[in-house]
Amino acid sequence: MKLYFEGPVIIVALIIYIVLLLYLKFKLNKGLMYLFFFSVFYLYITQVVRYTQFPITYIPEMYDPLSVLRHNINLVPFQNLEINLKFMFLNVLLTIPFGFLLPLIAQITMRKVLLWAFLLPLIIEATQLIVGISTGYRHRIFDINDFIMNGLGVLIGFIILKASIKVMFKIFDQSHINQNKLLNYIAKR
Repeated sequence: MKLYFEGPVIIVALIIYIVLLLYLKFKLNKGLMYLFFFSVFYLYITQVVRYTQFPITYIPEMYDPLSVLRHNINLVPFQNLEINLKFMFLNVLLTIPFGFLLPLIAQITMRKVLLWAFLLPLIIEATQLIVGISTGYRHRIFDINDFIMNGLGVLIGFIILKASIKVMFKIFDQSHINQNKLLNYIAKR
Protein backbone atom coordinates (compact mmCIF):
# COMPACT_ATOMS: atom_id res chain seq x y z
CA MET A 1 0.00 0.00 0.00
CA LYS A 2 1.28 3.45 -0.92
CA LEU A 3 0.03 6.77 0.38
CA TYR A 4 0.75 9.62 -2.03
CA PHE A 5 0.55 13.36 -1.47
CA GLU A 6 -2.72 13.62 -3.33
CA GLY A 7 -6.47 13.47 -2.78
CA PRO A 8 -7.23 13.21 0.96
CA VAL A 9 -3.76 14.41 2.00
CA ILE A 10 -4.12 17.56 -0.10
CA ILE A 11 -7.60 18.16 1.31
CA VAL A 12 -6.26 17.91 4.88
CA ALA A 13 -3.39 20.30 4.01
CA LEU A 14 -5.91 22.71 2.47
CA ILE A 15 -8.17 22.59 5.53
CA ILE A 16 -5.19 23.27 7.82
CA TYR A 17 -4.18 26.17 5.56
CA ILE A 18 -7.64 27.74 5.63
CA VAL A 19 -7.92 27.42 9.42
CA LEU A 20 -4.47 28.98 9.89
CA LEU A 21 -5.26 31.79 7.44
CA LEU A 22 -8.54 32.61 9.17
CA TYR A 23 -6.83 32.56 12.57
CA LEU A 24 -4.04 34.86 11.37
CA LYS A 25 -6.45 37.27 9.71
CA PHE A 26 -9.24 37.50 12.24
CA LYS A 27 -7.65 36.55 15.56
CA LEU A 28 -4.16 38.02 15.13
CA ASN A 29 -5.17 40.80 12.68
CA LYS A 30 -2.35 40.10 10.23
CA GLY A 31 -2.20 42.25 7.11
CA LEU A 32 -2.37 41.19 3.47
CA MET A 33 1.41 41.23 2.94
CA TYR A 34 1.91 38.95 5.92
CA LEU A 35 -0.86 36.63 4.70
CA PHE A 36 0.70 36.58 1.23
CA PHE A 37 4.14 35.54 2.54
CA PHE A 38 2.54 33.09 4.98
CA SER A 39 0.69 31.51 2.04
CA VAL A 40 3.88 31.20 0.01
CA PHE A 41 5.67 29.73 3.05
CA TYR A 42 2.84 27.25 3.69
CA LEU A 43 2.82 26.14 0.05
CA TYR A 44 6.60 25.71 0.22
CA ILE A 45 6.36 23.61 3.41
CA THR A 46 3.71 21.36 1.88
CA GLN A 47 6.02 20.75 -1.06
CA VAL A 48 8.94 19.95 1.25
CA VAL A 49 6.72 17.43 3.03
CA ARG A 50 5.58 16.02 -0.31
CA TYR A 51 9.13 15.68 -1.59
CA THR A 52 10.78 14.36 1.59
CA GLN A 53 8.07 12.15 3.10
CA PHE A 54 5.90 10.81 0.28
CA PRO A 55 5.02 8.31 -0.96
CA ILE A 56 4.65 6.46 2.32
CA THR A 57 4.82 2.75 1.60
CA TYR A 58 3.57 -0.02 3.85
CA ILE A 59 3.98 -3.64 2.83
CA PRO A 60 2.80 -5.82 5.77
CA GLU A 61 4.70 -8.92 4.67
CA MET A 62 7.95 -6.90 4.54
CA TYR A 63 7.44 -5.16 7.91
CA ASP A 64 10.79 -5.27 9.72
CA PRO A 65 11.49 -2.20 11.89
CA LEU A 66 14.86 -3.56 13.07
CA SER A 67 16.01 -3.85 9.48
CA VAL A 68 15.09 -0.21 8.96
CA LEU A 69 17.20 0.80 11.95
CA ARG A 70 20.16 -1.26 10.70
CA HIS A 71 20.05 -0.06 7.09
CA ASN A 72 18.45 3.38 7.12
CA ILE A 73 20.79 5.49 9.19
CA ASN A 74 23.96 7.09 7.84
CA LEU A 75 25.94 8.97 10.47
CA VAL A 76 29.20 9.14 8.50
CA PRO A 77 29.42 12.51 6.73
CA PHE A 78 30.57 12.83 3.13
CA GLN A 79 30.81 9.10 2.51
CA ASN A 80 30.54 8.18 -1.22
CA LEU A 81 30.95 11.83 -2.18
CA GLU A 82 30.98 11.24 -5.95
CA ILE A 83 27.58 9.54 -5.83
CA ASN A 84 25.99 12.05 -3.47
CA LEU A 85 27.06 15.42 -4.96
CA LYS A 86 23.82 15.82 -6.91
CA PHE A 87 21.70 14.94 -3.86
CA MET A 88 23.79 17.18 -1.63
CA PHE A 89 23.17 20.10 -4.00
CA LEU A 90 19.45 19.30 -4.14
CA ASN A 91 19.25 19.17 -0.33
CA VAL A 92 20.82 22.64 -0.11
CA LEU A 93 18.42 23.89 -2.78
CA LEU A 94 15.45 22.34 -0.95
CA THR A 95 15.87 24.50 2.16
CA ILE A 96 17.07 27.83 0.74
CA PRO A 97 13.44 29.06 0.50
CA PHE A 98 12.94 28.25 4.20
CA GLY A 99 15.80 30.55 5.24
CA PHE A 100 14.56 33.21 2.83
CA LEU A 101 10.84 33.07 3.68
CA LEU A 102 10.87 32.47 7.44
CA PRO A 103 12.07 36.00 8.30
CA LEU A 104 9.23 37.37 6.19
CA ILE A 105 6.64 35.83 8.54
CA ALA A 106 8.49 35.78 11.88
CA GLN A 107 10.95 37.93 13.79
CA ILE A 108 14.19 36.06 13.22
CA THR A 109 17.62 36.78 14.61
CA MET A 110 20.80 35.08 13.45
CA ARG A 111 20.65 32.91 16.56
CA LYS A 112 17.14 31.72 15.63
CA VAL A 113 18.25 31.06 12.07
CA LEU A 114 21.04 28.86 13.40
CA LEU A 115 18.50 27.06 15.56
CA TRP A 116 16.20 26.50 12.55
CA ALA A 117 19.20 25.40 10.46
CA PHE A 118 19.49 22.59 13.01
CA LEU A 119 15.79 21.92 13.70
CA LEU A 120 14.42 21.78 10.14
CA PRO A 121 16.84 19.07 8.94
CA LEU A 122 16.34 17.19 12.20
CA ILE A 123 12.55 17.25 11.72
CA ILE A 124 12.83 16.11 8.09
CA GLU A 125 15.32 13.32 8.74
CA ALA A 126 13.73 12.11 12.00
CA THR A 127 10.29 11.99 10.36
CA GLN A 128 11.70 9.92 7.51
CA LEU A 129 13.24 7.51 10.02
CA ILE A 130 10.06 7.31 12.14
CA VAL A 131 7.92 6.65 9.05
CA GLY A 132 10.42 4.01 7.92
CA ILE A 133 10.36 2.29 11.31
CA SER A 134 6.54 2.53 11.50
CA THR A 135 6.00 1.02 8.08
CA GLY A 136 9.04 -1.25 7.93
CA TYR A 137 9.84 0.16 4.51
CA ARG A 138 13.44 1.11 3.77
CA HIS A 139 12.90 3.76 1.11
CA ARG A 140 14.03 6.84 3.05
CA ILE A 141 17.00 7.07 5.38
CA PHE A 142 18.30 9.34 8.13
CA ASP A 143 21.37 10.73 6.39
CA ILE A 144 23.83 13.07 8.09
CA ASN A 145 24.76 14.50 4.68
CA ASP A 146 21.14 15.53 4.05
CA PHE A 147 21.05 17.00 7.56
CA ILE A 148 24.18 19.10 6.96
CA MET A 149 23.12 20.25 3.49
CA ASN A 150 19.57 21.13 4.60
CA GLY A 151 21.01 23.24 7.43
CA LEU A 152 23.39 24.94 5.00
CA GLY A 153 20.45 25.71 2.70
CA VAL A 154 18.57 27.47 5.53
CA LEU A 155 21.62 29.65 6.23
CA ILE A 156 22.14 30.45 2.55
CA GLY A 157 18.47 31.44 2.18
CA PHE A 158 18.74 33.82 5.15
CA ILE A 159 21.93 35.36 3.74
CA ILE A 160 20.27 35.81 0.33
CA LEU A 161 17.33 37.63 1.95
CA LYS A 162 19.58 39.95 3.97
CA ALA A 163 21.76 40.66 0.91
CA SER A 164 18.64 41.31 -1.21
CA ILE A 165 17.41 43.86 1.33
CA LYS A 166 20.78 45.66 1.24
CA VAL A 167 20.71 45.71 -2.57
CA MET A 168 17.12 46.98 -2.47
CA PHE A 169 18.23 49.97 -0.35
CA LYS A 170 21.00 50.71 -2.87
CA ILE A 171 18.67 50.52 -5.89
CA PHE A 172 15.65 52.36 -4.48
CA ASP A 173 15.52 55.51 -2.40
CA GLN A 174 13.69 55.43 0.93
CA SER A 175 10.62 57.29 -0.37
CA HIS A 176 10.13 54.72 -3.17
CA ILE A 177 10.45 51.87 -0.66
CA ASN A 178 7.95 53.54 1.68
CA GLN A 179 5.39 53.95 -1.13
CA ASN A 180 5.65 50.36 -2.36
CA LYS A 181 3.83 47.99 0.04
CA LEU A 182 5.85 44.93 -0.95
CA LEU A 183 9.25 46.65 -0.72
CA ASN A 184 8.25 48.38 2.51
CA TYR A 185 7.20 45.07 4.07
CA ILE A 186 10.45 43.36 3.04
CA ALA A 187 12.59 46.32 4.14
CA LYS A 188 11.26 46.02 7.68
CA ARG A 189 12.67 42.53 7.96
